[in-house]
Amino acid sequence: MWKQEIIDSVEVRLIIQTTVFTLSLVAWQLVYFEHRQNNKPFYSYMNIAFGAMLLQNIFMLTVFLASLILQVQLPEVFIPIFDHFLKIINIIYLTAAFLCTFVKSNTVVRRFIKISLGLIILLLPLIWWPWYQYQLDFPGRGFAYFGGDLFIEQAITALCFFLIYFVIKSPLNNKNGFLMAVVILAAKQILHIANILLSYNTIPSVLLVERLLPVLFFYFIIISIHKEILSKLKKARLERNLFKKQLNKEAISALVYSLEAKDEYTKGHSERVAEYALAIGQSLNLNQREMEMLYYGALLHDIGKIGVTETILNHPSNLNSQQMDLIKKHPETGAHIISKIEPLREVAPAVRHHHEWYNGTGYPDRLKSEEIPLHARIIAIADALDAMASDRVYRPALSSEIILEELKKSAGTQFDPKIIKSFLETVPLKNRQK
Repeated sequence: MWKQEIIDSVEVRLIIQTTVFTLSLVAWQLVYFEHRQNNKPFYSYMNIAFGAMLLQNIFMLTVFLASLILQVQLPEVFIPIFDHFLKIINIIYLTAAFLCTFVKSNTVVRRFIKISLGLIILLLPLIWWPWYQYQLDFPGRGFAYFGGDLFIEQAITALCFFLIYFVIKSPLNNKNGFLMAVVILAAKQILHIANILLSYNTIPSVLLVERLLPVLFFYFIIISIHKEILSKLKKARLERNLFKKQLNKEAISALVYSLEAKDEYTKGHSERVAEYALAIGQSLNLNQREMEMLYYGALLHDIGKIGVTETILNHPSNLNSQQMDLIKKHPETGAHIISKIEPLREVAPAVRHHHEWYNGTGYPDRLKSEEIPLHARIIAIADALDAMASDRVYRPALSSEIILEELKKSAGTQFDPKIIKSFLETVPLKNRQK
């Protein structure tokens, strides 16, 4: 008996009602803001469903507080009809939300909503009128005694089973959480029907479970919606990154093409240097991110030559000291250009220092040994490889044996000896002819 008194106490009922109201408000806000962001049918229907559920909880909390504080009792004929109407609206639109996730035609979903609402609009007055007459004949008797409550709750329970089926069929990433929520909703409905059949003379703990199940329902709903939003954001982030990568590739291709249009020698040179650089990178076991940045750096290593006149770039004989000074500025110019492209800023040091020598006699900053960025040391070797393996105006392409000897001879002076050793041990050198 004392358990029944505790469960029916004002404090316990108020705590449960307030908790359910708060959770329904949080759930509706999540759905509402997501609906405003993308206006997809799933969130549009969920917005209506949880809007109706929030309104239902506001209504029931208001009725409870009005009877508690103001000692005002709303008309008995009004409360159950309005409560059931909002509950049915919620179930119909919740079912429609999951139905639209796997049904391609929105017409089918709209037809489902129209038929369901039509039946409810038709049936509720038919139930309400006999109930009103029943109240006149037997004032103070509960709605459940009339049987209208049982009929409506059975209809809602039937919709709950449709809802479970639609959630199972839905392609949502986090449907397990939604499935738990709707199963709890169906369990709550079954308990409620059992209580009606027992005329509410049920076990107190069962009544308490029925009242607490909405809390669990909203918990799983909120968690599932939150996870679904995070999944959507993650997918959008991946798509944005893929778009940026594609954009970067197109921007790099445009830069390389503009350089090749000026300098006959650079036609295909950048791509070949990038291939050599990747082969060297693989011999050093660089990770995917480092390989990607190495590739971009190698592809753009000579981009600073855009600032050099075509006359100097395509000069048929040896350049004078003044012309050489202009040529030697291209690493700095290239690094400056690259640094202005945000996704490629990381590549700028490799572009700037690819003409540094391991012994510190290179340019532009006369760095030596480990002071030279790793990617710049790799590109320096790849650049020299392609230069030796390509035909020039003053000589044909060198043989593999001569290139091998030149690389070994320059190890420790022009090139990093460790990189040369690792590269020659793992990558067979092939003569590259234009």
